[in-house]
Amino acid sequence: MRRGGRERQLSLLCHYNSGINHHIIAFHKTRENYVYEYNLKVSFTGRRIKRFSVINNYVKNEKIDLIHTWGNSETIYALPIAKLNSIPLLNGSIRHGIRNNTLSQKFRTVVLQHSYYILGNSYAGFYANKIKIKKKKHFVLYNGIEEKFFTGFCTERRSIINKEKNLDNKSIVFVSIANFVPYKDYYTPILALSQLKDEGLSFHYFIIGKGPMLNEISNLISEKNLTDNISIFSDNPDIPYLLSVSDIMIHSSLGEGCSNAILEGSAAGLPVIASNTGGTKEIINTYCSLFEYKNINDLKEKILKTKNLLITTPDLRSKIMSITRERFSVKSFVNNYKEIINKILK
Repeated sequence: MRRGGRERQLSLLCHYNSGINHHIIAFHKTRENYVYEYNLKVSFTGRRIKRFSVINNYVKNEKIDLIHTWGNSETIYALPIAKLNSIPLLNGSIRHGIRNNTLSQKFRTVVLQHSYYILGNSYAGFYANKIKIKKKKHFVLYNGIEEKFFTGFCTERRSIINKEKNLDNKSIVFVSIANFVPYKDYYTPILALSQLKDEGLSFHYFIIGKGPMLNEISNLISEKNLTDNISIFSDNPDIPYLLSVSDIMIHSSLGEGCSNAILEGSAAGLPVIASNTGGTKEIINTYCSLFEYKNINDLKEKILKTKNLLITTPDLRSKIMSITRERFSVKSFVNNYKEIINKILK
């Protein structure tokens, strides 16, 4: 387990879902994890050779009704255990909306084809894994966002940011939430903003994330003379605070299933400009824009269009927040999950 998107959604389901008794079994221990943040009890299988017997005994002793797996390797262990104990298995390993054609991707597709019940967080994920959706056994559960992210715009906080970053009332504050990994694209936003700066745009750009490409992206920022325009936050910053002082979210990625970052930005009322990849088009609202992945000119055009939208639509943030709360609140997330589980167990 790590501090990733699937662990976060697992933690939210267990923390807010009082109607289902959850037992979490993990293969590996980590120091930093959403499971610990929500004070959830976790059992660990120990060494690989013991995993099958540990999980099987746990299922028998605790009289488990259903196994829900969140990754491919877990599903490989769980498939025979579910059959041995005559209980359903819900394969939830579909988390991305693109196909890489790697060996692991192909193997996941094979395991999915041997799974009766499948849960994904986007329709794009099913298509990417070459799974033809059948309503009675295949389900899509979009991620849920906690109430703390529904911040809206804070004028007082923004005044502080404007002073700190030497911005005026016409300046735009952008924000991105994505780790510094190859499939998360920071090059396109940075290069687009660099060109817009040369064309007269006043802005500041908050980047929230960590990862192996941090130094590479920092060097790019320096090369483009944007050190005064871009701030990087890598040590678990106050994300709701940063969203509450921002104007526009930019999300450029090779592929997503259901992006938590996009939903967090939408919850805060931000218009999101995102790359048109994976399941992103399934979750954006009418006030958001899609651009062609790695197309700098297209992104620049969408930035200027969204900047004008902020000016012409005074109640834009409240409209976006309302749409997001209706579709992606934790309450909706948990209720939809309960419906899926009840359909399987009925």
